[in-house]
Amino acid sequence: MELFVPDQEVSRLEAALPRVGVAERLDLLLQLAWHLRQRDCARAKQYAEQAQQSLAMHPAGSEARAIAEARLNLVHGEIEFLQGDIEQCEALAQQALAVFQAHSHWQGVIDAHILLSSVANEHAQGVRRIALRKEALDLALQMGDQIRADHSRGVLMLWDMLRDAKASMAQYQAYFPGDGSNLPAAVQAIAYHVLAFHASLASDFAQAITYWIKAYHASVLTGQIRHAIITACNIGDAFNNLNEHQAALEWMQKGLAMARPQAWPTAVGLALCQCGETLRRLGRLDVASEM
Repeated sequence: MELFVPDQEVSRLEAALPRVGVAERLDLLLQLAWHLRQRDCARAKQYAEQAQQSLAMHPAGSEARAIAEARLNLVHGEIEFLQGDIEQCEALAQQALAVFQAHSHWQGVIDAHILLSSVANEHAQGVRRIALRKEALDLALQMGDQIRADHSRGVLMLWDMLRDAKASMAQYQAYFPGDGSNLPAAVQAIAYHVLAFHASLASDFAQAITYWIKAYHASVLTGQIRHAIITACNIGDAFNNLNEHQAALEWMQKGLAMARPQAWPTAVGLALCQCGETLRRLGRLDVASEM
């Protein structure tokens, strides 16, 4: 189970679903539920429900059934996270983690740690979020899972940027040499974000915009929709810092247009605040107040 995949892989999985036998169907349903968890929560839940029904063919208590149910818990947990129920997300992620650990399913352990690190981040538990991400990174390296390792490494660099931007960039250049174009799209989303944040801290907003736009497109392509929304707002903020408020508004509205259909409270709230601030700068005070 890949961490993130391009849109064309999701389309391929959906096209294959009607043609597969019973044995393969469960695996495809699990993959679709997982890869749609941010792309489309409602469809992810539908595939998760179908996967749950398909589990009836596996004996209760079997390892395959336990691991599949744990993966479904992660799907539901991430959806709960996006929809604002952080406590329910944590409960589901902890349940999944316990099952994955009991069966030595290390890929699942990594993904549970990634989700729990996001929970810790929401709770402002700085030490815990870093510890969980480092566990995910170390385990991914042990398992030879380069995508999961590089993604966690990028997140840790991003979190470290405010503490020591110079050291964080030195780490980036050591692990991600080149301009980032050689990296898989799933990793580009976070790698370009690190470069953009570093440029923004140095007040090089034009360069930050260039990198964030690349991060945005990589995020959309690989189904990292929450990251894409945040990135769109960051692009708008950078344009505001250049006094290009109309361009800023276009990106803020792009983020809001992605957030509203998902109905994720924090994403919608962020986009509304950013749109409102940009409209204020444009002198459109009534609309800004509505936002």
